[in-house]
Parts: sequence; structure tokens; C-alpha cells
Amino acid sequence: MSAAATSSASATSGKRKAGDDDDAPSAAASNLSPYAAKNDRLTKLLEGVNSEIPKKSDQYTLISINDNVLNLIPGKIDRIKDEYGVDWLEDLSKDQVKAVYASLTKEEVEEYHQLMVVRESTVKLFEKSIKAIQYSDSRFNSASDDEESGGGFLMFNTYSSYLMVEVITKQLSAATREVNKATKAIKAADAAGSTATNGVAEAAFAATFAATFASDQVDHWRNDTEEPESLVTIAGKIQKLWRDLLCFTDAELGLVDSNTDEGGR
Repeated sequence: MSAAATSSASATSGKRKAGDDDDAPSAAASNLSPYAAKNDRLTKLLEGVNSEIPKKSDQYTLISINDNVLNLIPGKIDRIKDEYGVDWLEDLSKDQVKAVYASLTKEEVEEYHQLMVVRESTVKLFEKSIKAIQYSDSRFNSASDDEESGGGFLMFNTYSSYLMVEVITKQLSAATREVNKATKAIKAADAAGSTATNGVAEAAFAATFAATFASDQVDHWRNDTEEPESLVTIAGKIQKLWRDLLCFTDAELGLVDSNTDEGGR
């Protein structure tokens, strides 16, 4: 999203014109906590973007970069535990959890509560990728009845991390194939003087994002291992994937909207 898409209109003096209230914060919005206000602002922005896209097509959704913003704020968890007299955040009631998030300052929200606008199909691919990693060890944590196969991992079990590394490596390899296929398709299209590439670069972006974000969200494989060299290998694969992916233009990656200019290679 460009700055133009998220910036608000500046205040004006004098008599209001019809439609001026559209850009002014409502009384309800002004009473929101910084955490709720940011979610509300981004949700409305997302609705505006999706309103320009056919309902049956691949629309956008919000996804949080981190699983819990409280984990990122230095010392926040310990302060919450002391304030409410609990050993675990899970011991808090729903009302207490709401109060905790409502107490976050604007500075904390802006620095640590980060969200992304992503295609719904990409989110589904990410969810599939993260599930494959989490259920890589079939010896533990049987899946529910509505899932095709059992699996999972056991904390403090190094063997589980080895199986996760295998799955992550396969996912990154699959993303690499998509990037290579897109590179060949773009070169062929350029040589033919055509712009028709059937969205191959968008597919490459989705596969790369899903594999990278899934490996980031599950940390057991990198926290419990006796083969640190495998972590270096995975980091190298991810680095190369994104370096190759950024050779495409924003338009080829499907990242251009009406408020942005096409990025160059």
C-alpha cells in the first residue's frame, strides 16, 4: 500500500462542505484504544480496496506478522503477570485480555503491532504450509477427525525438528521451482514483445511468501536442533528466493493497485 492509500485528509478551516465528514474521525473511532483504532483503520482501508475487486475473485485480507504483539514488547509479559497475579497469560479472563490490549500505548502499537494486506489465496497457501510443518512428526499430537492424517511434534524432542527441516526444505524447493518457472516465462514474454505471463510471477510470490512466513511462525525447528548448519542452509535458500523474486516488477508480482506506480526491475 502506498502512503497515499493510508494517509488522511488534512484539516481545513471555514464552512464544511458535503462529504467533509467522510475523512474526519467519528466520535466512536476517537474513543477507541490505539490497538483497536489501528485495526479499525486498516479494516476500513481493506474494505475500500476489496470494493474495487469482483466479489468472487481473489480478494485481500489482513494477516498479523507476529502471533502475539505482547511477546514483542520488552518486559510486557512479566508486567502483565505481576499486575493480574497470574502465571500464564492463558489464565486471564476475556475481559482482562481486552483490558491488556486496550492499555497498549500508541507508540507500542505502531512499533510492535504490524499487519500485512495479503491475497486470500496466499493466506490459504500459508496455512497449508504451516500445518505441514507442525504435523511433520506423525508420532505425536494426533490430528482431529476432520483431517486426513495425524501428526504433530513433541516439544523438547529434537527429532521433530529434523522432520520439520525436511518439510521446510521441500517447501522452499517448491517455491524455487515457481520462481524459476516465472523467470523463464517473463523472459520468453519479453522476447516475444508480450505481457501475457498467466500470473506466474504472482504464483511465485505466493509460494515464496507462504514458505517463508510458515517457517518463521514455527520456531521449534530452529530452537531445538543439533545441526545448526541446516539452519544456515535454510536461511541461504530464503535469501536467494527473495533476491530472485525482487527481480520482477511490482506489476508482475501482483503488487500494484490504483494508488501506486509500477515498480521497476
